[in-house]
Amino acid sequence: MPFINTRVFGFFGLASLAMLPAVAQSGLTLNRSASVPEGFYRSQNGALERGVFVTFCPPEREPFKSALARRYLEPGKCGIGSYPMLKRIEGVAGDHYKINHGGIWINGNLIPDSAPVARDALGRSMPALAVTGIIQRGQMLVMGVKSPESFDSRYFGLIPTNGSTRVVPVLLWESAHVG
Repeated sequence: MPFINTRVFGFFGLASLAMLPAVAQSGLTLNRSASVPEGFYRSQNGALERGVFVTFCPPEREPFKSALARRYLEPGKCGIGSYPMLKRIEGVAGDHYKINHGGIWINGNLIPDSAPVARDALGRSMPALAVTGIIQRGQMLVMGVKSPESFDSRYFGLIPTNGSTRVVPVLLWESAHVG
């Protein structure tokens, strides 16, 4: 898969924003979030299994509504009013999970860098979960892979698999921004 540096990408990165309508119709997703590698991802048929990237519209519930108001999620065309999220699946049906202040455990194994932060960069309190259970059919646990501050299952728990799309990276680039 091609990987390029944003300093080389330069003007073309900005120009790519004008192509977003054509990108959406082609089955490509542009990710500019720091949660997963930045770049273009393409829809792919296949199972929603551990380790694959997935896009999904956030459910219309808290804490997603607050995340949109705080701009953790950008405004878009999902039912809640945001763009779809892009994360990696870490937990699937049948897995035992635990989410608390120490992080996320799947089948007894702690996911590295999964401890939630108590406050965001502006000092606002973040959702705090203390849940444990078995992931049921039709549910999944998702995480960002590049940023320990990613807004993911450590803050919102399990999400439905219904309406989710498996994606694969097509073209990625390095980014200078943090978070």
